[in-house]
Amino acid sequence: MDEQYRVLVVDDDPAVRKITHAALTSHNHTVYLAAGVHEGLVTYFAEKPDIVVTDFRMNGLTGLDLAGLIRSRHPAQPIILMSGNDFDSVPENVTRFVPKPFTPARLVDVVHEVMSARNGTR
Repeated sequence: MDEQYRVLVVDDDPAVRKITHAALTSHNHTVYLAAGVHEGLVTYFAEKPDIVVTDFRMNGLTGLDLAGLIRSRHPAQPIILMSGNDFDSVPENVTRFVPKPFTPARLVDVVHEVMSARNGTR
């Protein structure tokens, strides 16, 4: 059985938040939702999630901005970046990159892979 994680999902698209919430809670993860970087930071420091899943392009600051702000205080924090943008490699301050579109199952798999690697169970 998979471990249960506390996951912060940051995306300005309500449909993406809804789909990722449903996918992750169906695997018994606790999910915190935020609609942007500011709300994501507030939620991050209040809830101390195990992993952060963030969109790249949002209104105002980007997911990479969020990753940099979090990693400046917590350098080992696992962060997954979702984006329709193409990246040649995984951007700085990000653990994994998931290109959009993706299936909910794919996102759940990536969360489990990242956390397994972090916990040394893979």
